Amino acid sequence: MEYASNRLRRVTDAIEVFKLNVEVFPKSGNLYDSLGEAYLAHGDKEQARVNYRKALELEPNMPSAVEALKKLGAPATAPATKVVP
Repeated sequence: MEYASNRLRRVTDAIEVFKLNVEVFPKSGNLYDSLGEAYLAHGDKEQARVNYRKALELEPNMPSAVEALKKLGAPATAPATKVVP
């Protein structure tokens, strides 16, 4: 139980760090991709989709974001909405 709690806390901390990073570097597709990964690890599929799409808006050929959206059953072409930095 403690292990799961520590893991969740680390993911939550990672989300906060990535949110700060995208505020400082808003044109970095890689950071939005990483934020998407963190949200997915946290179980927030909607924010994961939004951030993967934002990554693709900035870097249209990012394979990791395309693949993640496929796994989530989301079209890679939809615009990002409700980005939460």
